[in-house]
Amino acid sequence: MGILEGSKAFGVALAAVEVGGLKNLKKKLKLLVSRGLSEDEIKFILMKFPVILRMSMDKIRKNMKFLTHTTGFQPNILISHPLLLGYSVEYRMHPRYKVFEYLRSMQPGQRLPSLATVLNLTEKKIGEKFLLDNPQIAELYESYMG
Repeated sequence: MGILEGSKAFGVALAAVEVGGLKNLKKKLKLLVSRGLSEDEIKFILMKFPVILRMSMDKIRKNMKFLTHTTGFQPNILISHPLLLGYSVEYRMHPRYKVFEYLRSMQPGQRLPSLATVLNLTEKKIGEKFLLDNPQIAELYESYMG
């Protein structure tokens, strides 16, 4: 797989093989390739976020589908933002995506941070940057958070 022995990623990969088996690990890698990532890109992503190897196939599929179909990201967004694959679609990415889309539609000329940046923001930062000054957005966000 090209992961350096002794690295954090190597330990996670080894644990993933012990728990899920080599066959399961290969399926995950094949899934990432089938979603448009090269082997070199996958290696780079794994070095930055090896936890992917412990994630379920369903979570990987679901998050990749959201990131590529809903947001329109290319799969290689994971090179610069690998944590996106680990976030919850329901509780983090979808609500923030809706707030981002709302802001973009209501303030077309205003400069906004990138969607990837918004998805990575903490709850506190989301509140400070977008929700405190705009009750409509806060209400929208709360409705998606449930």
